[in-house]
Amino acid sequence: MVGIILASHGPLSQSMIQSAELICGKNIPQITALSLTGEMSVEEFRNELILAIDKVDSGDGVVVLVDIPGGTPSNTSLQQTVKNKNLEVVSGFNLSMVIEIIMNRENKNLTELAQLAYETGQQSIEILSKKLKDMTA
Repeated sequence: MVGIILASHGPLSQSMIQSAELICGKNIPQITALSLTGEMSVEEFRNELILAIDKVDSGDGVVVLVDIPGGTPSNTSLQQTVKNKNLEVVSGFNLSMVIEIIMNRENKNLTELAQLAYETGQQSIEILSKKLKDMTA
């Protein structure tokens, strides 16, 4: 099964896992959260990321979902893809993406899960009030 890491500025990643547990159930296997804090150096974050990769990777690879492109979680994760070919990084995570890859990782490989996360993220962003207005017009 593909491992999952959520990496963010601040506690967003931990909160996202807690929210996913409300829908997918507690004790989701092979998932962990990394939070970059103001006290943390880039080197400390990198070391935590390397430990997290080892923790969740059972041999099928790891998808790292990061909050924003270009930030320390994103850049540090991308640097690891040079050393670890069994790693995919997708930015802009939201709850829809997290739930979708949790629910589909037993029957999809690493590349397919990264693509699924990307597509789900795009599809889940809508201006719902406009959609309702268009439907009732």
